[in-house]
Amino acid sequence: MNNMILRIFFLLTIYFSKIESFNKTVIFNDVVDCIELQLEEKKHYYTDIVIPIENLCFNQRRFDEILRMKTFFLGSDFYIEMMSNSNKPIYYNPKIRFYHTVLGGWEGKKSKISISALNGPGLTCGSTDTANLLHKFYFTELEIVIKKHGLVQYFEYGFLRFECQLEPINVTHLAFGIGELGDGRVFYDCP
Repeated sequence: MNNMILRIFFLLTIYFSKIESFNKTVIFNDVVDCIELQLEEKKHYYTDIVIPIENLCFNQRRFDEILRMKTFFLGSDFYIEMMSNSNKPIYYNPKIRFYHTVLGGWEGKKSKISISALNGPGLTCGSTDTANLLHKFYFTELEIVIKKHGLVQYFEYGFLRFECQLEPINVTHLAFGIGELGDGRVFYDCP
């Protein structure tokens, strides 16, 4: 009898996790061919994994772009660093220039895009209201676009959500991180 109850509980858990773990527009087949990265609270402000753009299988860039990549996020307060070398980002280092994005920061209410600079955070396009962009239980599909002339864009389900025009950097590598709001999952390099 106990064995039967455990089996029923297990099946119900699988059933409800399938329903509640994914946005209704995102199904398992959407993320099965992506690369998954799990980030833990405060342990990975910046991940140790630096991703060469040239190694991405599904970079659908156009002639005027460096990167056009579909991603899925689960959680909030993500950091995305876009660099011209394979070094981990180090703030306020004048030799290392990189684009820095915060997605769903400030308690999940805002996002921003900036560029590193000598003795400070550098140029920022300001914080954009992105309340309800990211969620702890549902995936959010975002397409990241980096143009050769320095325009960084984020599209949500095909619609431009926010963008920032910065000085051009020859971006060759990406790194993902997470802030203080908890654990998160990123699926990147998606078809």
